[in-house]
Amino acid sequence: MFDVLVEKRAGYTELVCRGPASLKSFKELFDEIVKGTYGHGDGKKYLIDLRQIEGTIPTVDRYELGEYMAEKISDCEISSISKKETYNKVGENVAVNRGAKVFSTDDENQAREWILAH
Repeated sequence: MFDVLVEKRAGYTELVCRGPASLKSFKELFDEIVKGTYGHGDGKKYLIDLRQIEGTIPTVDRYELGEYMAEKISDCEISSISKKETYNKVGENVAVNRGAKVFSTDDENQAREWILAH
């Protein structure tokens, strides 16, 4: 499981994640969000900063994670920031195509603008 620093912001909760990348850790993160571990405040809106995650997960795991997000976090809005070298839209596209309200980017300003606009 990731080490998660929780910061309450105006309009959303920011989660800064650290640790090695794994499908299991990402699923556990979303499970904890659903359980309310990080607080729900401000309508279940989260900005997840993944820039301190070590490594990445394979494309097939990103696809599975997208399906998992769509199933688990349908009542949340989540924006995530990744490092440029690990960023891609596979998980986001899968989740959004199944009804999830998620956005991923490697640009911090875009991530904040999206979460505040939704």
